[in-house]
Order: sequence, then C-alpha cells, then structure tokens
Amino acid sequence: MASAMATATVSWGSEHDDIAVPVGTTVAGLLAMLQIDTASGRLSITLSDGTAVDPGSVIGGDLPTGVLLAVAETKASRAAAQIAKSQTTGLRKAGAIVGTVMFAAAADAVLAASLADLFVLNDWARYGLAALSLLTVLTLMLCTGSIFKSWGAICLPLLAGAAVMAFLDQSSPYVWRICVPLVCCTAFGIALVAWLWRRLGANLAAMLFWAGVAALTALAAVLDWGVEIVAPVMLALAALAVNVVPEYALRVPDTQLVDMPLLTTFAPTLRVPAVDSPTRITDVKTRRTLYDAQGILDSVVIGAVLLATAMTPFVARKIALDSIEGWASIATLGCALAALCFVNPTTSHIARITPRVGAAAMCGVSVWMVLGSGPLSFGILVGLAAILVLVSCVETNENDTARLGMLTDALRGFGLVFVLPAGALAAGFFEIVWRAMS
Repeated sequence: MASAMATATVSWGSEHDDIAVPVGTTVAGLLAMLQIDTASGRLSITLSDGTAVDPGSVIGGDLPTGVLLAVAETKASRAAAQIAKSQTTGLRKAGAIVGTVMFAAAADAVLAASLADLFVLNDWARYGLAALSLLTVLTLMLCTGSIFKSWGAICLPLLAGAAVMAFLDQSSPYVWRICVPLVCCTAFGIALVAWLWRRLGANLAAMLFWAGVAALTALAAVLDWGVEIVAPVMLALAALAVNVVPEYALRVPDTQLVDMPLLTTFAPTLRVPAVDSPTRITDVKTRRTLYDAQGILDSVVIGAVLLATAMTPFVARKIALDSIEGWASIATLGCALAALCFVNPTTSHIARITPRVGAAAMCGVSVWMVLGSGPLSFGILVGLAAILVLVSCVETNENDTARLGMLTDALRGFGLVFVLPAGALAAGFFEIVWRAMS
C-alpha cells in the first residue's frame, strides 16, 4: 500500500519550492532534501504568520499539509557574516596598501642610493623613479584616503617628499646638506595641503611634526651642523614627544567646564573682554573631538618613533669609552629606551605598541652599529629579545601591579629628566657655547 503524502512550500531567499513528502517527515528532513543545513543554528524557520517552527516538527502531524515554511538567516548570523566579510576585505586592503607603500619606499631608496654614489642612474631613470613614487603616493591618497589616517598623515608626505632627490645634482659637495631640509620641507608642504583639505587632527599633528623637523634640519644646514650634532637632540626630543603628547592631545576649554558668564556678577574693569558661554555638547561634536584627539596622539607617536629609530645609528656611531660625548651618547640611548619602553598608559593601541617596537629596533640597530655582525652581537640581540618578552609577561601579570607601576614610572621619569641634557652633551652643544663665549 502506498504511503500517504503531505505537501509543503519552502520559501528560501528568492526561491519557492513545492515539495511532496511522506507523512511523518520532519522539517529538518525536508530542508535536508533541499540541501539546507539547520544544524548550525544560523537559520530561523517560521510559518506565514511569523510563528517559529521547531526543526523536529512533523509535516502532516504537528504541521498541517500544505504548510508554508519561511527559512531565513538570523540577525546574529547576518552580523557575523558581515563582520567576517569586512575583516577579509580589510585584510586584503591592508595587504595592498602595505605592498604599495613598500614599492614607493623602494623607489625612494634607490634614489637615495644613487645620490650617495652607490651606483649610477641617468637622468631619465631618476625622473622615472620619482614619477612612479609620486604616482603611487597619489593613488594611496585619492583611492584609499590613507592620507587622512594617522600612519598615512606621517608617512605619505615623507614618501612623496623624497621624490625631490631625483632633481638634485649628484656632483655637488653640498648635496646632502641641501637634500634633507628639502625633503622635510616638501613633506611639510604636502602635510599642510592635506590639513587644509580636511582639517583633521591627524593631519594637523603631521603638519606640525614636519614643520618642526624641517625647521631643525634647515637650522642645522644654515649653521653647518653635521648629523652627528643634530641626531642626539632629535632623538631626545622624539622620546619626550612620545610621553608628553598624551597629556595635550585632548584639551577641554575652561568655558566648557564652568559657565563663566553665569558666575560673573561684576567686571573688574570697564574694558574686560566678553566671556564666551559654553557651547552645546552633542554626540557629533563629542565623536569629532575624540576622533581628532586620537589622530593627534597616534600621528605624533608614529612620527616620533620613526624619527628616534632613524637617529639611532648616528648616535650609536658616537659611542666611545674615552670621551665625554661617547658616554653621553650611551646615556642618551639608555634614557630614550627607558622613555619609549615605559610610556604613559593610554587607551590607544598604537601609542602603547609602537614605542616598544621602536625601542626594540633601536636596541638592534645600536648593538649592530657597536659590535658589528659577529656572534656576540647576535647573542646580545637574542638576550634583549628575551628580556623584552619577560617584561611584557610581567606587565600582563595582575600580581604586584602597584609595585611594578612604581618601578616603571621611576624609570620613565629618570629617562625623561636626563634624556635632553644627555643629548645636548652628546651633540657637543656645551662645547659650542663655550667656544662662542670665549
């Protein structure tokens, strides 16, 4: 005898299937025939009136024949799919951006190597490399908007500014004396244009950062100071900037804290300036203020760490045990490492991680410059890496947090107090002042 049949209609996305199944078939079995997996729990099954249906319900028994079943993804599954898609897209985009930045950096490095007479490039090759570098940076600026992010606001002006090396005369004895200030001034100009374009906090910080670096390098070029004189001071200033900027990245005006016109009963003079009333606080203004403060903090930290890492080889080259400047160079590096390893606590991941990465790079560069590439330097690098891992493990331990915080605060304070005097002594500023006054 033929078994009794029951019918059901399944609505799944844009598809509608009318199926006849034996009486007693469960909803899960029916959906399995259509290759719809219900075991993951990511699907919701409902009737035409929105009533939820148990996948174990029997068609022709618990549910009447001819029932309409609507199958759809749950909100949690849709959100998870969107998050996974955005993460995959973000990873691909980040990989493309990193590759593009490395291409522009490689082109600028070839230009710098040719300017240093490591190999010879004709004019057209240099102009072509400069055009490729500028085109790459311009693509990042316009297509991805990286110039308005913290890392892009600092790095992209430098990559674009380095292209001016293609237009310098390699035979001039003053080529490097002009090259560095010119690159920094060009980076400042590009950062200024980016800030005038969007007026974001990250671009403001980048513009001020490149303005300061350009001013220092231009002053050094005018006074004929070599990189050995400027490097210790710039290293000290970079270490100070990493620890000072968290306190000044977000400043709330006093008029937002106290309603001065409401509290003022009489004027001390007849010509007292008018006091502004507090502006209305909204969600949009709050988010913009926090976003700008985060951009300022991250941009200054990234720029300062890059500057400190770039100045480390020139400071390490001056290390010696037979002169005051050599000992001062050791002190400058030690104080800078203490200031970068134990930064002020902040909620920004970049401001916490980037200084320590820079400190590790400074350790490696210093050991390499002093001891060379022998087995001793390799062993010291391995030991430093182990110490950094141990310090990171100790900092993540919740026990003895107050005692560890006191120790790190003391080391950071010691480094911040003595890094600038040590840098000035390593640069020979005291000798310069003594000669000028004698």
